[in-house]
Amino acid sequence: MRKIWSSLTIGGMLFFLFSTMFAGDVKIARAVDANNLIPDAEFTSWQTLDADGVQQFLNTRGGTRLRTYREGGLSAAQIIANAARANGINPFVILSTIQKEESIVDSNYNFDYRIVWAMGYGVCDSCSLSDPNVVKYRGFTNQITNGAWQLKRNYSYWAVNGSAWNVGRTMIIDGQAVRFATRATSSLYRYTPHLPGNENFVNIYNRYKTFRPTATYSSRISTPARSFTLRPGQTRTIYATIKNTGSATWYRDGANPLHLGNSSPQDRGSVLTAGQNIRWNLRSVSVRPGRTGVFALQVTAPTQAGTYVEKYRPLAEYLTWFGDEMTLTFRVSGSSVGNSVLGITNYSSQNINRETPFTLRPGQTRTIYATIKNTGSATWYRDGANPLHLGNSSPQDRGSVLTAGQNIRWNLRSVSVRPGRTGVFALQVTAPTQAGTYVEKYRPLAEYLTWFGDEMTLTFIVR
Repeated sequence: MRKIWSSLTIGGMLFFLFSTMFAGDVKIARAVDANNLIPDAEFTSWQTLDADGVQQFLNTRGGTRLRTYREGGLSAAQIIANAARANGINPFVILSTIQKEESIVDSNYNFDYRIVWAMGYGVCDSCSLSDPNVVKYRGFTNQITNGAWQLKRNYSYWAVNGSAWNVGRTMIIDGQAVRFATRATSSLYRYTPHLPGNENFVNIYNRYKTFRPTATYSSRISTPARSFTLRPGQTRTIYATIKNTGSATWYRDGANPLHLGNSSPQDRGSVLTAGQNIRWNLRSVSVRPGRTGVFALQVTAPTQAGTYVEKYRPLAEYLTWFGDEMTLTFRVSGSSVGNSVLGITNYSSQNINRETPFTLRPGQTRTIYATIKNTGSATWYRDGANPLHLGNSSPQDRGSVLTAGQNIRWNLRSVSVRPGRTGVFALQVTAPTQAGTYVEKYRPLAEYLTWFGDEMTLTFIVR
């Protein structure tokens, strides 16, 4: 295997550059623990920065050319983030290796030459850069992809495979006995088998890793453009699924709750919400980057038949609007709600069970039941496109202290409930550890269609 340490072996001028650019780093590096360069948990924290975070980091450095460099249609930040994710390596490890090897993170010096050997991959102490076996690794993407792969290979294989590089073993490096305390330490020495290079790496890494990117908001609409058909005056809950493609976690509550808002123009009133500006609410407590969130809005069709086009965009309240605009079409036709029209079904219900208090011990888990009569003309179904549930209400889709802060539906126990029959719903609750009296409210809903019926109030006494 080639030993990669081009930053200290390509030439005396390069050594001089390091000694002048990082004089302060060298002074600190004397205190580096040669046996324990960085913890394994930090070495493998590939989620530390996404592509946007890497770009923000590069924007703070002196190497202005790297921050704008592109290859194969991708920015340097995207190439680094992709390699970090693919290999499970901390992006700061890759960035620190680039700086250690070629200095182009903090400098533009001799950039065109250095960029093609960015991680020193395939370059050994006695290698010729014109050797075909070395030339094949030339190029920024090649360097980052192969360099990150090698670091992970060293970590996951060579540090534990019974070789001389195994964690716990001692090796003489530059005349000094080094005992590999972590797999990360073994990996870094196998990549660069010299003390000064790794001392420089640790010094750079410790500077870089303190950077914290500004959280970004972006999204991608997962729900395709849809049209809804409503009767005049009909009330219905509609849903939209949107993916969090930024680096900021979305929260339903707090200082900057995530909503969908009326757009074109922003904060306008809507004919579907009686002329008011009503937000769509996030159903889950939070949505991490890369995950999808479901938003819900209750609309009421106007009494005037026609086609209504509505536009919405995500926003972090009091912070920013972001993402693409979502367009939905509402077609209002037919007889108004309340008229007797053949073939039109409706949802309504009557609470049957007595709303007696439940007494629980702190932390006790119990399944509770509710009996509700189907007084409408629509059959209720446990499964399918519009399953019947009981949901948290006041407000709708809120989290509950009895379900660890989550929004958990009550499930219908039978397969279906025909009009005029009763259905039993079940929910598993866990009492909070804090004694007290907790009042919870619930309403029936046909998922993705409508909420309906009277609200049910239950009291839970924890003691």
